[in-house]
Amino acid sequence: MKLYKYLLILLATSPFTHASPVLKEQMESNLYNEGLHSGLIQTAIQFDVFNQRCRGVSMAKKLSKVNRLFLSKYDITVNNYIKVYLSQDPRVAKKRLKQEMVTHILKQGGCRALKKQGTRKLFKKHYRELFQQTELSAWIPQKTRKR
Repeated sequence: MKLYKYLLILLATSPFTHASPVLKEQMESNLYNEGLHSGLIQTAIQFDVFNQRCRGVSMAKKLSKVNRLFLSKYDITVNNYIKVYLSQDPRVAKKRLKQEMVTHILKQGGCRALKKQGTRKLFKKHYRELFQQTELSAWIPQKTRKR
Protein backbone atom coordinates (compact mmCIF):
# COMPACT_ATOMS: atom_id res chain seq x y z
CA MET A 1 0.00 0.00 0.00
CA LYS A 2 2.84 2.40 0.79
CA LEU A 3 4.23 1.91 -2.70
CA TYR A 4 0.83 2.68 -4.21
CA LYS A 5 0.54 5.94 -2.23
CA TYR A 6 4.05 6.91 -3.30
CA LEU A 7 3.23 6.25 -6.95
CA LEU A 8 0.02 8.28 -6.71
CA ILE A 9 1.95 11.23 -5.27
CA LEU A 10 4.51 10.86 -8.03
CA LEU A 11 1.74 10.75 -10.63
CA ALA A 12 -0.04 13.77 -9.17
CA THR A 13 3.08 15.88 -9.53
CA SER A 14 3.85 14.66 -13.04
CA PRO A 15 3.31 16.75 -16.18
CA PHE A 16 0.58 14.32 -17.23
CA THR A 17 -1.87 15.45 -14.54
CA HIS A 18 -3.86 17.38 -17.16
CA ALA A 19 -4.23 14.34 -19.42
CA SER A 20 -7.58 12.77 -20.18
CA PRO A 21 -9.10 10.69 -17.37
CA VAL A 22 -8.75 7.47 -19.38
CA LEU A 23 -5.07 8.11 -20.12
CA LYS A 24 -4.49 9.14 -16.52
CA GLU A 25 -6.10 5.92 -15.25
CA GLN A 26 -4.00 3.79 -17.63
CA MET A 27 -0.81 5.53 -16.53
CA GLU A 28 -1.76 5.16 -12.87
CA SER A 29 -2.43 1.47 -13.40
CA ASN A 30 0.81 0.91 -15.34
CA LEU A 31 2.89 2.75 -12.74
CA TYR A 32 1.25 0.85 -9.90
CA ASN A 33 1.64 -2.53 -11.59
CA GLU A 34 5.22 -1.90 -12.64
CA GLY A 35 5.99 -0.87 -9.05
CA LEU A 36 4.15 -3.92 -7.74
CA HIS A 37 6.12 -6.33 -9.92
CA SER A 38 9.45 -4.59 -9.23
CA GLY A 39 8.67 -4.55 -5.51
CA LEU A 40 7.93 -8.27 -5.56
CA ILE A 41 11.31 -9.02 -7.15
CA GLN A 42 13.16 -6.78 -4.70
CA THR A 43 11.34 -8.26 -1.71
CA ALA A 44 12.04 -11.81 -2.91
CA ILE A 45 15.76 -11.09 -3.24
CA GLN A 46 15.91 -9.42 0.18
CA PHE A 47 13.91 -12.22 1.82
CA ASP A 48 16.25 -14.81 0.29
CA VAL A 49 19.30 -12.92 1.58
CA PHE A 50 17.75 -12.73 5.04
CA ASN A 51 17.03 -16.48 4.97
CA GLN A 52 20.56 -17.24 3.76
CA ARG A 53 22.27 -15.05 6.35
CA CYS A 54 20.07 -15.60 9.35
CA ARG A 55 18.48 -19.00 8.83
CA GLY A 56 21.08 -20.94 6.86
CA VAL A 57 18.79 -21.58 3.88
CA SER A 58 21.11 -21.96 0.90
CA MET A 59 18.60 -21.67 -1.96
CA ALA A 60 16.96 -18.56 -3.33
CA LYS A 61 13.50 -20.06 -2.99
CA LYS A 62 11.43 -16.88 -3.12
CA LEU A 63 13.10 -15.53 -6.25
CA SER A 64 12.72 -18.94 -7.92
CA LYS A 65 9.01 -18.89 -7.12
CA VAL A 66 8.67 -15.38 -8.59
CA ASN A 67 10.59 -16.53 -11.67
CA ARG A 68 8.19 -19.46 -12.13
CA LEU A 69 5.22 -17.09 -11.80
CA PHE A 70 6.67 -14.68 -14.37
CA LEU A 71 7.47 -17.50 -16.79
CA SER A 72 4.07 -19.14 -16.54
CA LYS A 73 2.05 -15.92 -16.54
CA TYR A 74 4.04 -13.60 -18.81
CA ASP A 75 6.59 -15.81 -20.59
CA ILE A 76 9.35 -13.56 -19.28
CA THR A 77 12.08 -14.32 -16.76
CA VAL A 78 12.92 -12.24 -13.72
CA ASN A 79 16.29 -11.42 -15.29
CA ASN A 80 14.61 -10.12 -18.46
CA TYR A 81 12.18 -8.09 -16.35
CA ILE A 82 15.10 -6.52 -14.49
CA LYS A 83 16.83 -5.67 -17.78
CA VAL A 84 13.75 -3.98 -19.21
CA TYR A 85 12.11 -2.34 -16.19
CA LEU A 86 15.00 -1.67 -13.84
CA SER A 87 17.39 -0.86 -16.73
CA GLN A 88 20.24 -2.81 -15.26
CA ASP A 89 22.30 -5.89 -15.70
CA PRO A 90 20.46 -8.46 -13.54
CA ARG A 91 23.70 -9.58 -11.88
CA VAL A 92 24.51 -6.01 -10.85
CA ALA A 93 20.97 -5.36 -9.62
CA LYS A 94 20.88 -8.57 -7.57
CA LYS A 95 24.32 -7.91 -6.13
CA ARG A 96 23.30 -4.36 -5.14
CA LEU A 97 20.09 -5.56 -3.46
CA LYS A 98 21.94 -8.33 -1.63
CA GLN A 99 24.57 -5.90 -0.39
CA GLU A 100 21.88 -3.45 0.77
CA MET A 101 20.19 -6.24 2.73
CA VAL A 102 23.44 -7.38 4.34
CA THR A 103 24.15 -3.76 5.32
CA HIS A 104 20.64 -3.47 6.76
CA ILE A 105 21.12 -6.65 8.80
CA LEU A 106 24.36 -5.30 10.22
CA LYS A 107 22.87 -1.87 11.01
CA GLN A 108 19.95 -3.47 12.85
CA GLY A 109 22.28 -5.38 15.15
CA GLY A 110 22.59 -8.68 13.32
CA CYS A 111 20.35 -11.67 12.90
CA ARG A 112 19.45 -12.08 16.56
CA ALA A 113 18.09 -8.55 16.79
CA LEU A 114 16.10 -8.99 13.59
CA LYS A 115 14.69 -12.31 14.78
CA LYS A 116 13.55 -10.67 18.02
CA GLN A 117 11.84 -7.93 16.00
CA GLY A 118 9.92 -10.55 14.02
CA THR A 119 11.51 -9.58 10.73
CA ARG A 120 10.93 -13.00 9.19
CA LYS A 121 7.18 -12.79 9.81
CA LEU A 122 7.07 -9.28 8.36
CA PHE A 123 9.03 -10.35 5.28
CA LYS A 124 6.78 -13.36 4.82
CA LYS A 125 3.59 -11.31 5.13
CA HIS A 126 4.83 -8.58 2.78
CA TYR A 127 6.10 -11.13 0.24
CA ARG A 128 2.81 -13.05 0.25
CA GLU A 129 0.76 -9.87 -0.23
CA LEU A 130 2.89 -8.75 -3.18
CA PHE A 131 2.88 -12.24 -4.69
CA GLN A 132 -0.91 -12.54 -4.46
CA GLN A 133 -1.45 -9.07 -5.93
CA THR A 134 0.92 -9.91 -8.78
CA GLU A 135 -0.90 -13.18 -9.45
CA LEU A 136 -4.20 -11.31 -9.72
CA SER A 137 -2.78 -8.44 -11.76
CA ALA A 138 -4.08 -8.08 -15.31
CA TRP A 139 -1.05 -6.00 -16.34
CA ILE A 140 1.39 -7.69 -18.69
CA PRO A 141 5.00 -6.49 -18.78
CA GLN A 142 6.46 -5.95 -22.20
CA LYS A 143 9.57 -7.87 -23.18
CA THR A 144 11.10 -4.70 -24.62
CA ARG A 145 10.05 -1.07 -24.42
CA LYS A 146 11.19 2.36 -25.45
CA ARG A 147 12.76 4.57 -22.82
